[in-house]
Amino acid sequence: MKTIIFVMISLFLNLGAHAQEEVNAPADMKEYTLNGFELSGAEYWVYVDGKEFNYPDDVLWGFQGEFKNDETPGQAPELAKECALIAYNKLNKFYKNPPAGMKDLIEKGGATKRFFLWVNDYTKAAASEEERPNNFWHWNRGTKDYSKGYFKWESSLNKKGECLTPDDEQIKARIEEISKKIIKN
Repeated sequence: MKTIIFVMISLFLNLGAHAQEEVNAPADMKEYTLNGFELSGAEYWVYVDGKEFNYPDDVLWGFQGEFKNDETPGQAPELAKECALIAYNKLNKFYKNPPAGMKDLIEKGGATKRFFLWVNDYTKAAASEEERPNNFWHWNRGTKDYSKGYFKWESSLNKKGECLTPDDEQIKARIEEISKKIIKN
């Protein structure tokens, strides 16, 4: 009887651990708010053997489903999903413990609280394809207004298969840049 109870508890714990993994998978990235910040969406850009990138059809929004363009291969590969998860977790840490100045910018209305997770995949790119660097930057349509639009949390899966996410120095520099521009206005 003790053996049966032990086996049942072990199975229950393993199922719970598996369910937790599924919740954190990039395919399940959902919009959410944490500590005043919002994840508004996710995008996956794949570069394939010199093929011209066709926006927005070549973007896989949210890492879910299939690409709209039949020339682009299926779903995001596992390596890209792993990179998205690394970027997602780092952004989550950013939300939980924002760098100095970021929370102030948002609270004063000087910067948006909305973020978009973006992963570029160069593992299938032509050798001559220039890679976009990992970066933390701001985007909005029209005049530059940091209180609107989104912060892009842009990561790159380089040709070697390495996942590069926004680093602390990039983040710090961007926050300082925005603070200086807002103070001038």
